[in-house]
Amino acid sequence: MSAETERAAIRKQRTAEFDDGVRCGLLQKFDGERELGGYPKGFHAWPLARRNVWFAGFNIGHFERHKREAADG
Repeated sequence: MSAETERAAIRKQRTAEFDDGVRCGLLQKFDGERELGGYPKGFHAWPLARRNVWFAGFNIGHFERHKREAADG
């Protein structure tokens, strides 16, 4: 399975959580109700699989932010 296929499969599991993680990682903006550390409200009570989807999105956003910063010099 390619990385792109894997990302699509993870995103499909919980699109809202994945997309929120990407936005937070990329923009470093944590809109809406949040827990300490910028996590979504209720995050620490979510099942592990749901938290992992959010982290997968966050990691992609975080990587993209650093990639853009490096390209901008």
